[in-house]
Amino acid sequence: LDLGGLRGTPTVVSFFASWCEPCRDEFPLLSRLAAEHPEALRVVGVSIDE
Repeated sequence: LDLGGLRGTPTVVSFFASWCEPCRDEFPLLSRLAAEHPEALRVVGVSIDE
């Protein structure tokens, strides 16, 4: 991930794990936000699974 490429763009960073039910629940919302606002917002997911 090149953070420099995100400079100047509002970015949501979501830390998640496959075993985390609230994480799985928020995934559709974050996906929809990213799809609806591709020029205005970036969504970055970071898995903490081992």
